[in-house]
Amino acid sequence: MIYRLLCEGEGVDRLVDFTKDCFDRSLKSGWSDEGVNSFYAFLDNVRIFPSFRFFEAFDEQNHKTLGVLATDNEMSHIMLLFVSPEHRKRGIGRSLIRFAENLTEQRGFTVNAEPTAVDFYIKNGFSKVREKPDEKDGIVTVRMYKKKEKAANK
Repeated sequence: MIYRLLCEGEGVDRLVDFTKDCFDRSLKSGWSDEGVNSFYAFLDNVRIFPSFRFFEAFDEQNHKTLGVLATDNEMSHIMLLFVSPEHRKRGIGRSLIRFAENLTEQRGFTVNAEPTAVDFYIKNGFSKVREKPDEKDGIVTVRMYKKKEKAANK
């Protein structure tokens, strides 16, 4: 398994397709139609305006993406974090966060976490900014923050 930061615009369609597939298989059924449509529109915008920094967990042996983390260009906010459902609970998400953390010059990361992911983020050093979830365009999120560790583990 390798973890890599992709060049600007590299592999965007492939990584967006991976993200959509993970979403469809693990989250879509629990979301409202409005939320699903808003998320799909967000992914379409990512394709058209590839302005994120993409990190990928890639299985070289099987030539397969296992996880994706996308940040804003400043590498201060996690925009997307998805691991294929069959590869969860193996440290891939945690490793993607640590990899991005090692490369950022920012003081930490924010994320608008999907409610079912809050425990994952807490286990990885994030804290809730506020208890009450936010809802916009049918998407419910919990705002969280993680201060960068002085010497993040690689």
